[in-house]
Amino acid sequence: MRTAPYEKIARRFFTEEEYDYVLRHGKNEFYRLWTRKEALTKYWGLPLLETAGKRPLVDAESIIDDFEGVKLTEFKLDTGIMAAAAWQADRMVELCSKEMNEKLF
Repeated sequence: MRTAPYEKIARRFFTEEEYDYVLRHGKNEFYRLWTRKEALTKYWGLPLLETAGKRPLVDAESIIDDFEGVKLTEFKLDTGIMAAAAWQADRMVELCSKEMNEKLF
């Protein structure tokens, strides 16, 4: 999570609902939303710029965990480092952070 003009980025790439959400909740929620959007577009196999700003991943006051049959969750890997995963909602997925860390680092 870098120091970036996150409000400007949200204005350009997020839906109106998502942009309003970021304005109300701040930088950390921007990054949570951004990583989930990346995970979802990778799940679909589409470019981020093709899907960003078209389908909101927020409801009235929270980020959505289940979007059209796709589960979304994020992981804090270290201070200032966040990742997200997307998978088919009707499938069981087990993730072990120890195993992930051994494979990633």
